[in-house]
Amino acid sequence: MSWMLKRALALDLGTDSIKLAELSLRNNEFEISILHKIPNPQGLFFPEPDYEVLAKTLQHMVEEYGLKNRKIISTVWGNNVITRHVEMPQMPEKELKKAVRWEAKKNIPVSVSDMLVEFVSLENRVKENKQHLLVTAVSTELVYRFFEVFKKAGLRLAVLDLKPLALWRLFSAGNKFVESNREGGNSGETLVVADIGALSTHILFVAGKSVKYTRVLPVGGWGITEEIQQTLGIDAQAASVLKHQQGLIKVPEELLKELLLSIEFYHSKVGDSKVSKMILTGGESNLIGLPETLSSELKLPVESVRFNDSVGGIDPAFSIVLGLALRRLMDNV
Repeated sequence: MSWMLKRALALDLGTDSIKLAELSLRNNEFEISILHKIPNPQGLFFPEPDYEVLAKTLQHMVEEYGLKNRKIISTVWGNNVITRHVEMPQMPEKELKKAVRWEAKKNIPVSVSDMLVEFVSLENRVKENKQHLLVTAVSTELVYRFFEVFKKAGLRLAVLDLKPLALWRLFSAGNKFVESNREGGNSGETLVVADIGALSTHILFVAGKSVKYTRVLPVGGWGITEEIQQTLGIDAQAASVLKHQQGLIKVPEELLKELLLSIEFYHSKVGDSKVSKMILTGGESNLIGLPETLSSELKLPVESVRFNDSVGGIDPAFSIVLGLALRRLMDNV
């Protein structure tokens, strides 16, 4: 693996918090110079995104850390990105772009006429004359709004990336940033990463250095809070406090069902290697008892993410933003 940039700035806009990270590379070791998280201002994304408030919030970060005019990589918020896994025959790049847009029209349940459609090649199977693509569609207007927000905040948005690809950079084999994927991820095993956010869970199947499958599940940590509310008959705030102080009471049935379905689909339709274990990350992943409960239900080893000694103990909520920053440091991504 070769390296190019010496430092990188990234921002992850989550459902309930904003995460900022700056990484640098010194003597082949990562150093974190900024790792900052703030709760989202009330009403920032609900019922509709308030772009003025978002710009002002980011501007405060820029001023606090002296980041004016810095290039930054980020992600589009929430469920505004539509992704599909597509198999295409090998063809020249120019023809592939046209073919992908046509394929998007067939596979995406909304009109793509006003959307940016991009793709990432995940795997080339030369013998089969096929390639595995991750196709993405996002509103052109939304992308424009994001560029304007960052401009008002004093930043230069370099790239809008995908959360699954950020997780891939962090957990693929050969990346020493994370310790907990070292035992798995070889050519004969598949690692499942579950990034549990507030409203959704991103899952990623990685075999060696290859992304095999990604999916977004429509349930996250807020579902666990609701489960506690209903079980104990208490309000949302009390349930949230109890969840974080005393740990898991019950995993939502929907989360278990979606995880099981995803693993079964991988084994039956996608995978050519055995799922060895699941790694939990994300802001809602560090609940007491969650790995043990999921392991029992899924019949699979489950553990929480562990970052290596060079970066120390890190809140798993920062996993995606660190994976975003890695894009600016790795020239083969």
